[in-house]
Amino acid sequence: MEDVGSGSEEYKFVKGGLVVHGHNNEPQKISIDSILIQSSDRHGAYLTGSEINIKYLRVNKFGLGSSDQMAPMEGGINGEQRNFAGLWIKNCFNSKIEKAIIDLNGSNGKFSYNFDIGESFRPFTIGELIIKGAANNPTIQNRSLSRTGVVIENIIEK
Repeated sequence: MEDVGSGSEEYKFVKGGLVVHGHNNEPQKISIDSILIQSSDRHGAYLTGSEINIKYLRVNKFGLGSSDQMAPMEGGINGEQRNFAGLWIKNCFNSKIEKAIIDLNGSNGKFSYNFDIGESFRPFTIGELIIKGAANNPTIQNRSLSRTGVVIENIIEK
């Protein structure tokens, strides 16, 4: 994925480089071997659903564009869609990413990751999460709610 756009009415429903989402009809049993999001004007990846398994996810740049004309996330709180994240996981159950790399160099989002609401008894597991460029981009924060359900086995900040 590269140059995922923003700013005008034609990009109203474009929320990120990879979006796995369905309100009241959440996606299930999705398998992805490898995905590279070279650049996204909005979120890098947004995941909801269950039994989503990704072997390798890399987000090189995110938050490069505008939230103008962007529709709210279905089932979400209006305005939260504007807080661009490299990886946003919300209501995603019994799922796993084996390895994720989020590069903050050249990114302009609010969160490197946004681990939103979930359930600890049906976790979303990340085997290895690598955050690159955190020291070069201190304004980008990490967000993890107390009710997230996301479990990180190994995190590395470079």
